Amino acid sequence: MTHEINNNAVDNDISFNKIEGKRGCLGVITLHRAKAHNALSLAMCIAIYQQLLCWQVDDDIKAVWLESSIDKVFCSGGDIKQLYLNKDSLEESLRFFQYEYALNELIFHYPKPFISMWNGIAMGGGLGISQHGHFRLATKKLIWAMPEVSIGFFPDIGAGYFFSRLQNHMGLYLGLTGHRVGFEDALELGLATHTVAENDMASIKQALVDCDWTDNGAESVTDVLASFQRKPATGLLQQHATAIEKCFSYDSIEQCLTILKQTNELQPWGQEVAGHIRSQCLLSIAITFQHIKRSTHFTFLQVMQQDRRICRYFLDQPCLYEGVRAAMIDKDRNPQWPDYSLLSDTYSNFKDLFRW
Repeated sequence: MTHEINNNAVDNDISFNKIEGKRGCLGVITLHRAKAHNALSLAMCIAIYQQLLCWQVDDDIKAVWLESSIDKVFCSGGDIKQLYLNKDSLEESLRFFQYEYALNELIFHYPKPFISMWNGIAMGGGLGISQHGHFRLATKKLIWAMPEVSIGFFPDIGAGYFFSRLQNHMGLYLGLTGHRVGFEDALELGLATHTVAENDMASIKQALVDCDWTDNGAESVTDVLASFQRKPATGLLQQHATAIEKCFSYDSIEQCLTILKQTNELQPWGQEVAGHIRSQCLLSIAITFQHIKRSTHFTFLQVMQQDRRICRYFLDQPCLYEGVRAAMIDKDRNPQWPDYSLLSDTYSNFKDLFRW
């Protein structure tokens, strides 16, 4: 039996339901802000945060399931268009990030199994509400990315934590390029925990509702999900894994770009990657590089504290608003970045952000 939980704060953007089973209940969060591709608003972040706190102490709730009602879209990220509209109200922007980051931390430490269903676009802030959970299920429709450098920002929401822990410097590559990852590579990299068939989604949810929660909830979920696992072929990104490990192993972004451009056996791929990185906001590139490199030795909470410092810094930078303007307001896809011509010189302007 499904019980809808009323929450007027988010109108029709999100809903919460409690599905009853014989031995426990599944808490279901459904995103359905279709016109904005489920972009997270402040109200949505607050509502999810408050509901998770309630379910955390509700003994009937055995696990949480996060999904989208929109085909080919899980969550496109935070509502960056609203961020642009609030550019003259720093307090309102900071409030959004305050709740978004608090929600990321809550999910990372959530005591009950947290399961996200990626059946389409999962980017930016959408990964903040799913990547840190215990289980991430991906279908063939998954498009996974952290493309923040393309809008003059940086991979926040704790991305430094999981990017810095990917093997072969793959996290640096993904963070600096915003490369889109399919379900095959997501599983290979450990970004997704399972790949499943889209037409199994309802059955998976029902199996979770029906499973035995009397012993260990995480083990029960693991057993259920294993029965639906579909192992895909090798992902396309893996063909460049050796090159990525070689090119992104250096201690400066300039060295990485030089190797990409000058290694003959990497061409034309290396030139294309280097050119793409150079076309982004170089302040974003420089900070992202340092952030991911340094996060290797940070705890998750230390990464989140660093995210807060860097985010506050970017809210004072023109590049963020220019990037959002070009992507979401005028949609000309032609941002005019401020002149950050030398990345090494740029670093001296923001080195105080990295105080650990």
